[in-house]
Amino acid sequence: MHTFIKPLLATLLAVTALTACGQKPAEPMTMPTPQVSVAAPLKQNVTDWDEFVGRFEAVQHVDVRARARGFLQGVHFKDGQAVKKGQLLLTPDSRPAQAALVSAEADAAVARKAFERGEALMKEQAISREDFDRRKANLDVADAALRARRLDVEFTRVTAPVSGVVSDRRVDAGNVIAGGTSAADVLTTIVSTDQVYFNFEASEAQLLKYQREAEKSGGKVEIKLQDENEYRWTGVVDFSDNAINGGSGAVRMRALVKNPDGFLKPG
Repeated sequence: MHTFIKPLLATLLAVTALTACGQKPAEPMTMPTPQVSVAAPLKQNVTDWDEFVGRFEAVQHVDVRARARGFLQGVHFKDGQAVKKGQLLLTPDSRPAQAALVSAEADAAVARKAFERGEALMKEQAISREDFDRRKANLDVADAALRARRLDVEFTRVTAPVSGVVSDRRVDAGNVIAGGTSAADVLTTIVSTDQVYFNFEASEAQLLKYQREAEKSGGKVEIKLQDENEYRWTGVVDFSDNAINGGSGAVRMRALVKNPDGFLKPG
């Protein structure tokens, strides 16, 4: 058996050796060179912005009411037009006030003549001091009534108390209107438009940050409308409320925004 096994092992070794000599050595795997992008550091000032949702409010909003009651005689403005302070808007019927003025003028003239006669008689000591004082008091009362009647005539001209844009008329000519009190009929409204307020609410933390940075930035705000992509309106914070709301923890704030062409509308 020994003579049989040895030649077989020799044969296997020879075959193995030949097979190993016929193989090529494996090449080592190489990784591709990584692509690295390099950027220079950018140094600039960054502004920390807070975003708020708010609404516009007119700087001046006036409900126009007549100070004299009666028949509305004329309307002298077009709905939605721009008006100047002092411009005539409406005219109630002035005839009753004019008649009362004429009567007051006559009463004042009579009282003045009586007082002048009293002065002459007083110098001659022809009347008592009491009679003279009564004539003077009557003149004072008559003069006061005359001034009041002149005001009544003036009040029959309803003029614009501020410059701005007038709304539509609430009462047409020919109607009887109430006047002279805060409960009088609202005839129209006027809002100023050259500047508008932007009202918003900020948290307590934002308020504190604003108060600390107001001196540096001046309280500047930038505003965009709901259909705009850019902040094209600028304003300056000019008011913050004197107390923080205990329920919401927010405080009311307001910015003043220039509006020279009247594009921004209150509301």
